Amino acid sequence: MLNKKGQSVLEATALICIILTALLIMQVYVKRAYQGRLKQEADTLGTQYSPGHTASLIISTTSTYSVSYTGGETAESDLPDVPGFVPDAKDVPDGMTVNYVDATTHFDRKETVSAFAADSSE
Repeated sequence: MLNKKGQSVLEATALICIILTALLIMQVYVKRAYQGRLKQEADTLGTQYSPGHTASLIISTTSTYSVSYTGGETAESDLPDVPGFVPDAKDVPDGMTVNYVDATTHFDRKETVSAFAADSSE
């Protein structure tokens, strides 16, 4: 009886060792497969991106502010508080008009660098 119990423990231990050895050997192949898949995905990503095949939307905005003053006594509160505004109400002679202009223009331009880039507005 003692002999059969020892034999079954030995068989179970041998079976566990064989399974562990097989798993350790398979680990190398699993790592290689994972690395190959990772490299394949990295190569695929490299072909999807190209900085020369892009479309750009360029928006340019300029603001305009216009004020006219005729010479004479103009209140200081009437003068615009804008950087670069040079004339002072006291400096404008009678009968003369001073204009201050700051223009607003909005310009949109879409450019496609390559024929491969698709127009996103379609």
